[in-house]
Amino acid sequence: MKVNSDAAGNLKTKLTLQHNPTTAEILKFAIPSLLGVLLFLIPVTYNGKATIVIGIMADAIKGVAGAYLAQFMVGVLCLSALFSLVCKLLRPNFSEGTSWFKALFDVSWLWVSLRVIGAVFGVLTLFSLGPEFIHSDYTGGTILYELIPVLAVWFLLAAYTQREAAVIATNFSIASIAFSFVIINFMGLGHLFVPFYLTVILAGVITAMIIPRIPPLSRKKDVYYGPVGKQIDEVVPHGQSS
Repeated sequence: MKVNSDAAGNLKTKLTLQHNPTTAEILKFAIPSLLGVLLFLIPVTYNGKATIVIGIMADAIKGVAGAYLAQFMVGVLCLSALFSLVCKLLRPNFSEGTSWFKALFDVSWLWVSLRVIGAVFGVLTLFSLGPEFIHSDYTGGTILYELIPVLAVWFLLAAYTQREAAVIATNFSIASIAFSFVIINFMGLGHLFVPFYLTVILAGVITAMIIPRIPPLSRKKDVYYGPVGKQIDEVVPHGQSS
C-alpha cells in the first residue's frame, strides 16, 4: 500500500512538472505584466513634457480628489493605528475569526508603535501642528501632498525570503520610478525626467549589484519567514530553463 502511495505521489509530481500553461494562465501573467510595463516603464509626452502613465494618473487623482486625498490617507493611517491597538490591547473575538483582519492588524508591538507614530506625524502635518521640521513643505508636506498621490495608485504584493526582502527594501528607493517622478517634479525639472531616470537606472543597477554582496545584506539568511513558510513553487521542470 505504501509503494502504491509513493508511486501515486511520484506520478502526481511528474504530471505537475509537465503541466503546460493554459491560455487563461498565460493571459493572467501577460496582461498584468504588460500593464505594469505601460504604467511604469514607457515614457510618454503629456502636456508638452516627457512623463510616465503612472504620473499622469497621479496628476488626474490630484486634480479630482486633491482637496481630500491627504485627509483620506491620514484617516487610513489613524484607522490602521487604532485597529492595531484594539487587536493588541482588547483582543476582540471577531479579530480571531477574521483572517484578513488579524493579518492586517494583529502585528508586533514594533509595528504598532510605528503605525501610531505615523498616524501622529500625519495628523501634525495635515493640520500644521507641532515642530515645523515635521510638517514643513520639505519634510512631511512632501510625503503627504506629493509622494502619496503617486504611490496611492499602485500596490505591490509578493513573497520573498529574508534576504530577498532585505535586498529589495534596501534598494527600492534607488530606482523607484514613482519616487524619482516626485523628486524631479519637485525640483521643477519634469521635462528632463527621461534622461534623469536613465541616469538613475544606470547608477542604481551598479549599486544594486554591489550592495547585496557586502555586509549586512550578504549575511542575511536565504530562508522564508518561519510561521508562514515558502508560499511559491520555484521548481524548474526537467528539460526547461529557469
